[in-house]
Amino acid sequence: MFGPVHVTERPPALEGTGLIDLARYTLAKRQYIGRIDDAAKIDARGLDARIYLVAREGRAGGTNFVEGVSEDGGRTGFVEVDLDESMVDFALFVFAHELFHTLGATDKYDASGHVLVPAGLAEPNLVPQLPQRYAELMARSRPVAPGREVPPDRLDELRVGVATATEIGWRTAPP
Repeated sequence: MFGPVHVTERPPALEGTGLIDLARYTLAKRQYIGRIDDAAKIDARGLDARIYLVAREGRAGGTNFVEGVSEDGGRTGFVEVDLDESMVDFALFVFAHELFHTLGATDKYDASGHVLVPAGLAEPNLVPQLPQRYAELMARSRPVAPGREVPPDRLDELRVGVATATEIGWRTAPP
């Protein structure tokens, strides 16, 4: 872990879907990361992956924000958070989620943000299947009833499911 490093700008965002957009984003991201690495005196050549946590002061009693982005199978990612005491565990959850993307894990939720069954279940063989006791790291939530999901509140509610463990090489795929 390195830092903290004071930054005055948000991480770059991909503005479109074209090749030129991707090239601009890649350059902006490289420059942004380079400034942080220089300030923190990080030699990135020896690192397999880097996740940058960009924290702003949280709003007490208000709505706080946490969002992450990283490269699927890549080397870098960002997590932005309005950080207060209530957001620490969730920020660490998003941090781990983005780190696992760099290891090759894929999201376990659909375009609407709903958990994919069974891949997004921490305990796919649980009987009855709902409520799930844990949230799968690469899913956004913990399914508790048909059509109802809740985000994890604490880190001890997270688990790495079978599909994610297989993707990152923690277990072999079944024959």
